[in-house]
Amino acid sequence: MSFAARAYLDGGGDSGGGGGGALALSLSPTGVLVSATVGVSATSAAVTGTATGGTAPYTYIWEAVTSDAFTINTPTAAATTFSYTPPFEGTYFASYRLTVTDAVSGAVFADAEILFDAA
Repeated sequence: MSFAARAYLDGGGDSGGGGGGALALSLSPTGVLVSATVGVSATSAAVTGTATGGTAPYTYIWEAVTSDAFTINTPTAAATTFSYTPPFEGTYFASYRLTVTDAVSGAVFADAEILFDAA
């Protein structure tokens, strides 16, 4: 079994910001899916967003884009985990979006793909 996350910028990668320059967002992990060990009663995959530029403080909102197959464990934090609770059968895939807004309402977003494969 594996549980993985992949993050990528999908439009909205940076926005005009206030005094700190353009607001930008990056997610990790990036690129290929990174597998994690699956537990007996629950599974999780972690994704972290890093905002730069713009005007602090930043607000963070994670939301489902394609499905709500997984639980967003900390939907208003830069770093979150996505969890899935049994039954451990089949393959589940969903996209989630992190939107970051700065103090002067500049906003950027990036998407993360979450995959659970019970094979």
